[in-house]
Amino acid sequence: MSLSNILREGILVRTFTAEKISIRAACIEEWDSVFRFYYDLIEDMHDSGIPLGWEKNIVPSEKFIKKSILKQELHIGESAGQVAAAMVVNSECDEEYSSIKWQVRAEQQDVMVMHSLGVLGRYQGQGIASRMINHAYLTAMRTNKKAVRLDVLKNNIKARELYEAMGFKYIDENKMFYKDIGFIDFVFYELAL
Repeated sequence: MSLSNILREGILVRTFTAEKISIRAACIEEWDSVFRFYYDLIEDMHDSGIPLGWEKNIVPSEKFIKKSILKQELHIGESAGQVAAAMVVNSECDEEYSSIKWQVRAEQQDVMVMHSLGVLGRYQGQGIASRMINHAYLTAMRTNKKAVRLDVLKNNIKARELYEAMGFKYIDENKMFYKDIGFIDFVFYELAL
């Protein structure tokens, strides 16, 4: 069942177990908290052996985080006043997206792209990532987008399973180049709206 069908039937909202999580755009005054979140997230992933592929101060970069906050594209999930999750939602994408044969034909400004979604280890398993994805979906619907797209590291099986469970369709695989890391294998997903 696709995410849109689940949402229409009201099922998805009832499946969330995250208590008192609020999701909203971060403001520039929260820059330190958001940057610390990504720093802690990367440490969590390295400590747990999850192959995130991110590196402190490189991916996501300080410049990317700050720009996303200033443009109100970085959204945080807060629990008890703490940043538990974060992601960027906008219509920007890497050039490799242009070589992908997407199911939905749309100009780039007509799609929402999710970037840098993460949940701190102590908050995982509570449905927070699902709530964040749902927030991106609702943001895309509110802004009349035709699809939500994303890329995820090929070896991040847990995230891939979540996206597929939320109705995203596997589209393709490709390598993307990051100056400080090199070429990395990614899988591309799309949710038609």
